[in-house]
Amino acid sequence: MKLRPLLMVFTLAQCGLSLRALAEERKAPAPSQWCYAAKGSLEVRAKAGDRKKPLLTLGQGAMVAGFESKKSSDRSWIRVLAVDPEKIQPVAGWIDSTRVEVLPVSQSPTDKEILRLVGGVFLEDFAEKNTAIARYLLHAPGKEPALLCYLGSVVLPQTHLQVIFRSQGKLVSGPSMDLPFSEMQSAMTSLEIRDLLGDGNDCLITHEPYRVGPQNSGVNVVVRRLEGGAFKILGRIPLEARNLASYPPKMQILEPAEMNIDRPGT
Repeated sequence: MKLRPLLMVFTLAQCGLSLRALAEERKAPAPSQWCYAAKGSLEVRAKAGDRKKPLLTLGQGAMVAGFESKKSSDRSWIRVLAVDPEKIQPVAGWIDSTRVEVLPVSQSPTDKEILRLVGGVFLEDFAEKNTAIARYLLHAPGKEPALLCYLGSVVLPQTHLQVIFRSQGKLVSGPSMDLPFSEMQSAMTSLEIRDLLGDGNDCLITHEPYRVGPQNSGVNVVVRRLEGGAFKILGRIPLEARNLASYPPKMQILEPAEMNIDRPGT
C-alpha cells in the first residue's frame, strides 16, 4: 500500500520534467530582424523554395521574427518563427524575402517585455513559458506605428488582444481586450490589418467563430478600429452560419404551396 503514493509522486515529478522540457523547446533564439507583411498575405513554407501548400498563411500587417537567409530558386528566403493565431502556436519555416519589409530588431519588444506590460495571469511562470505572441503593426496618420499583440496559451481559457505604443522611448500599454475560447478554439482564427476607409487609420479584420447552444454556430468577420482609446466595432458580417435549431422537428407543408415560401426547410 505504501508503494502506490510513491509511484504517484514519481509520476507527477516526471510530468513536471516533461512540461519543463517542452517549455525549453519552445524557446527560440533572439531574432536578427523582423519581417513585416506590408502589402499582402504572407506564406510560411516548410523549406526554402518549396512549392507545396504553405504551413501557415498570415494576413497583411503580420510581423514575424526573422533569422538566417539563403538563396533558392533564384530568390532569397528568410527563416522565420511565426505564430498561428488559430492554434496560438509557433510555426517555424521559410518566407520569400520579396513579400516582406525587413525591420530592425528594435521594432518590437521581446516576449518577456510584452508579457510584463500585459500582466495578470501571463506573469505566472507556467503561463509565461507557454504563451505565444502574434504581432501586427497598426498605423495612424502622424504617429509611430503601434504594435498589436494577440497572445494566448493552451493552458488558459482566453486569449488577449493588446495594443502597445512607444512614448518618449518607453513602452506604454494601450487598449486591450480578453476573448474567451470558443469550444476550445481560438477566439480569432485570422487577423489582418488594412486601411479600409482610406484615411490612414488601420482597421483590424478578424475571423471569429461563435457557438450559441449545440445547434447554432458559425464564423463572423469583424472589423474594428481604435477610436477614443478603445476598440470600436465598425461591422460584423456572417461568413458561415449554421442554425439547425430553427428547423421544426416535423415538416409542415401548407396549402396553397405559396404559403411555404421562406419557411424553415423550404
